[in-house]
Amino acid sequence: MENFHPVFALAAFLGGWCGTVPISVIIWWIIHHHHGTPPPPPPDPWWKVSIIGAVIGAIVGTLVMSSINEDVTSMSIVASSILGFTSGAIAGGIVARGTLTGFRNK
Repeated sequence: MENFHPVFALAAFLGGWCGTVPISVIIWWIIHHHHGTPPPPPPDPWWKVSIIGAVIGAIVGTLVMSSINEDVTSMSIVASSILGFTSGAIAGGIVARGTLTGFRNK
C-alpha cells in the first residue's frame, strides 16, 4: 500500500473505539432516561467488544481512505474517523448482540 497514512489509522481506530457498544449503551441511556431507571449493564465481554470494534474500525477506515488515494487533509481525517465509527459500531453490535439483555426485556 503506497498511500498508507498512519494518521488515517489513528483517526479510524479512535472512531471505531467510540462506536463500540458500551459507548452506545451510555448514549442510549442518556437519551431515554426516565422514571429513574438505571442504565442497562454493558455487554459482558465489554473489553472484547471494544477491542474488536476499534480494530475493525481502524482497518476499514484506513483501507477505504488509502484505496481512494486521498491526501491527508482535515476532511479526509474526519471521513476516516466516521468510517471507523460506523464500522466499529456495526462490528461491536454483532459481537455483543447476544449479551445485551437490557434491550430485549423492554
